[in-house]
Amino acid sequence: MFAALTSGKLSGVGLDVWEQEPPETDHPLQGHPAVIATSHIAGVTSESRARVTQMATEAFAKAAAGRVPPRLLILEVRDVIAKRLSTRVRETS
Repeated sequence: MFAALTSGKLSGVGLDVWEQEPPETDHPLQGHPAVIATSHIAGVTSESRARVTQMATEAFAKAAAGRVPPRLLILEVRDVIAKRLSTRVRETS
């Protein structure tokens, strides 16, 4: 990427993720005038934090009510979670 910047193939770069994190302080892209770099937080906004909080609250509320939470990342465990939740609901009834 540095070579592309210095050769003119790229006129600018925006980076949020580095191959090695944190990058070395003497990395050639650090401080380059055509580079905008963040510390892996470019997507963190007040709106994104509010949405994540809302999704977490919804997931906890569903689980507390004995229902499988939405947006499960590992779908293979859905049946396991459903079974555990139904067992807990029967135990507390």
